[in-house]
Amino acid sequence: MGHFALRPDAWGRSGRSRAPRAAPGRRARRGAMAALAVCVIAGSAHGQDRPSTILHNENGLTLRWHLQAAIYAVSETNLFWDLAATTSPGSGFDPDTNWLESYIKPGLSFEYQLDTGAMVYGKLSAVASYTWGTDAFDTGDTGATTLEEAYLAIRGDLGGGLSYDLSLGPRELTLGTGMLIANGATSGFERGALKLGPRKAWEMAAIGHLSYGNVTGTAFYLDPNELPSTDGNNELAGVDLRYDDPRGGYLGATFVDVLKSNSSYPQAAPGGVGAPTVTPGAREGTRTLGIYGKTNPFEGALENWAFTGEVALQRNDRIDLEAWGGRVTAGYTFADLPPGRRASPWATRPFLATTRTRRSSKGSTRSITRAARAPGPRDRNPPRPSSIRT
Repeated sequence: MGHFALRPDAWGRSGRSRAPRAAPGRRARRGAMAALAVCVIAGSAHGQDRPSTILHNENGLTLRWHLQAAIYAVSETNLFWDLAATTSPGSGFDPDTNWLESYIKPGLSFEYQLDTGAMVYGKLSAVASYTWGTDAFDTGDTGATTLEEAYLAIRGDLGGGLSYDLSLGPRELTLGTGMLIANGATSGFERGALKLGPRKAWEMAAIGHLSYGNVTGTAFYLDPNELPSTDGNNELAGVDLRYDDPRGGYLGATFVDVLKSNSSYPQAAPGGVGAPTVTPGAREGTRTLGIYGKTNPFEGALENWAFTGEVALQRNDRIDLEAWGGRVTAGYTFADLPPGRRASPWATRPFLATTRTRRSSKGSTRSITRAARAPGPRDRNPPRPSSIRT
């Protein structure tokens, strides 16, 4: 049956924390955000079927319905530290705003068992979202209905311990810890639902998994579901190799190549003096190699702790770019709580990134960027590549 949750949330996607308005004549140094969400989710999850979602289950064919819906109320003050008052005082940007957003995502999935033992399966779903009022990016009273998932797939055994899983069409895909490959779609702006971000599926995905025991190799082609107003025509392809330890840990590596991109790439002026350089289509040819992993369960004093991490190196010879980034997640499970309340451990996720850009025209210029990510809410392990939920 469906889940219903009423959740006050102290954090939004923008990561701004709550702060009171400053006294007259003085601006508060921090932004403020408060939100309240009501969510409804129904469907099969984590491989457990809820009988009420099964429409048909006879002669090897199983049909299921799925439903997600949410309403999110947001109030923010001193957005972006009210920098618009200094950098663009005539823009009319209001740093204090309230808005309401919602979405509904219905879907239908099927599984059909072939006589050969293989399973044909697929899913069709859509998202309708809307924002009432003006959101943090000065956009509101708008929304859209878009296709979410529409894929057809087949999985089965090849013998000798080998199994396969092939799919074609829009669907979700998460690799590793989700640092490189996770959310395949964009919400907000003309589509509405900026904070909820209900769209997750890639606009087009060709995915192949080949597994042997606890080792899974994945090859993929992905076309992200971008906003029509800022579509960079990006296309990605790559491979992933992952080992899942029976005790719960995993170790893997991901390689991603940007096959096509019209997205512009800004570069700071030499020495940081002067206007930046914006190169159209410069992201094409960017290649990234990432390594990720999760620890097995510990014993003794650390038995309730779990750690995940990922580090990646990125290069693009066309613009002489080299960058690296990484993150570490530390999660703790409160084992003394009742079993129904242990599902999602609290976690903190520090994030570091460095970008180094070299220019060959007039000597060498280096720009370094470091970012620290605030503690995240709850960290959930992504599904194994060989068992992506339908």
